[in-house]
Amino acid sequence: MKLLLVTLSFFLISCTSVSTANREVSNIKEIASHQRFITHPSDSNKRIEYFVDNKKSNTPQKTIILVHGHQHPQRPGGYDFVKWKVLEKWKNRGYVAVAISQPGYGNSDGSPDYCGIYTQDAIITVKNDLIKKGLSDPKNISLLGISRGAMVSGMVASRQRDIKNLVLIGGAYDLEALYNALPDNPLKRNIRNEAGTETYQFRERSVLSHAEKINARTLILHGKNDREPTFKNASDLFSLLKVSGNQVQFKAFESGHRIPIPERNKIIDRFLLN
Repeated sequence: MKLLLVTLSFFLISCTSVSTANREVSNIKEIASHQRFITHPSDSNKRIEYFVDNKKSNTPQKTIILVHGHQHPQRPGGYDFVKWKVLEKWKNRGYVAVAISQPGYGNSDGSPDYCGIYTQDAIITVKNDLIKKGLSDPKNISLLGISRGAMVSGMVASRQRDIKNLVLIGGAYDLEALYNALPDNPLKRNIRNEAGTETYQFRERSVLSHAEKINARTLILHGKNDREPTFKNASDLFSLLKVSGNQVQFKAFESGHRIPIPERNKIIDRFLLN
């Protein structure tokens, strides 16, 4: 009997090839059924982790790509969207639902670069691979980012004109303005350590500097009581996109950085599903 238990335990371990670092895991099977990896284009030794949930189809489907914000102290990456059933919700609405772990989060390799080119390239690589594999309709891709994820998503949309819909939640769209307004706190040190403080380093992470390149229909959500520079950034981005002729909506909430999820979901659903 003891030998049988040891054999069974070895079998279960050997069948579990799923990576679970940086997260508390209660359902290995759930992760394994959704977790995927792809090589980062800048380094063949680095992998990008992402999660997919979709109904079987013989044709490319509309797709929503979800990009998380900063996570602390645990950094589960895109798995949060699996755990919270967000991917399942969008799958049941007929989407290919995708959540990406930014570099330095979840099981994505590489160091976080505070929304820089390395992280942007990770999102673009997953998006392009979904199209290449015939899963995603290249004419119907929505990108939704939260906080740091909103900054990355906005930059990706400025580089990739095939993004149809863009949802930005609580991002800082002029990183230099935010940095200069901050006291010497952990956030300021994090920006300095990951991104640097040169003008070009701020620019390659600041959506306001590239707004004219965004082609996507855009929804901007922001809390009125968030940090003053970021709320102004969101308002300025709305104005710039509107002047550029984009279809853009802006919704301000009576909240701080964390917008109540039920409130924001109503606006997002109305924007993407109508």
